[in-house]
Amino acid sequence: MNVVRIASLVVIAAAAMLACNEPAAAPPASAQIGAVRVHSALSDAQLFIDAHERGPLRDGMEVELPPGAHVLEARRGGAVVATLTVEVRAALLFEATLDAPAAIAAAPGDVAAAEVRPAPTNVEPAATPDPSLPATPTRNEIAAAMRSLSGPVEACTAGEHGIVAVRLTFGSDGQVREARATSPNLAPAQQQCVLDAARRLRISAFAEDQFVVTYPVRY
Repeated sequence: MNVVRIASLVVIAAAAMLACNEPAAAPPASAQIGAVRVHSALSDAQLFIDAHERGPLRDGMEVELPPGAHVLEARRGGAVVATLTVEVRAALLFEATLDAPAAIAAAPGDVAAAEVRPAPTNVEPAATPDPSLPATPTRNEIAAAMRSLSGPVEACTAGEHGIVAVRLTFGSDGQVREARATSPNLAPAQQQCVLDAARRLRISAFAEDQFVVTYPVRY
């Protein structure tokens, strides 16, 4: 009886050791991805994410994405009419608004955004675009321009930490026509400082009349 009992204890102890050495179960796949809910007033547009088509753009549509930065674009006939860069985090839903400038409207409770003075309307009609120009700026050029705001934004926020959403409308000459800066943590003077830096951005000329981008800048 003592031998049998000792043998049983040895088997139990070995099983316990094996259980302890088993690797931890991997988290469910749903915990490793995030999602974006896209709001848009645009019609007859296709949604592209990171240059891959995701089908017709519908207000309120949700798309699952891996964590990291992703570029959302609304395209009509191959031309980009609106673009937005979002930072997706695992297991979180990101609300994104993808609209052309005319469709922008502040939702109730939104932080008031400082505005750059729009370009005057009493200007002569634009000349025929140079056929050698690209239709829109390249993704790399836009990303580089927006990333260059990080230093000035940090200077404007004086050691605070957060994210400010900067929305810029570039004219075909590569200059900023209109800007918005929205953050729940910045004072109006700080927002205006951010916009003063943003409106100094310049990109290469392009053929389309304008190009809109919204980019989250960390500070």
